[in-house]
Amino acid sequence: MEDVKICQGCGEEMSDEKDNWGTNDDGSPSEEYCQYCLVNGHLFADFSVERIVDSCVGQILCNEENITEEEARARVLDDLKSEPEKK
Repeated sequence: MEDVKICQGCGEEMSDEKDNWGTNDDGSPSEEYCQYCLVNGHLFADFSVERIVDSCVGQILCNEENITEEEARARVLDDLKSEPEKK
């Protein structure tokens, strides 16, 4: 199973086809940022923790039916505090 690429700016999942990948200053696809966060090497996203949490909470609320905003926010904050998985 391939690793899923997640935008380091907004947390959006990035497709394997690179159609929503951002672009570096040399025009090459960025493996770290999506097309909305990085264009020709210029970052356009607000990377504050508050903005990232709000974005993730919004995605959870759109994708899951039986969760409150407070539960989603607690989940995101717990995820941000936890250690990354070791392979």
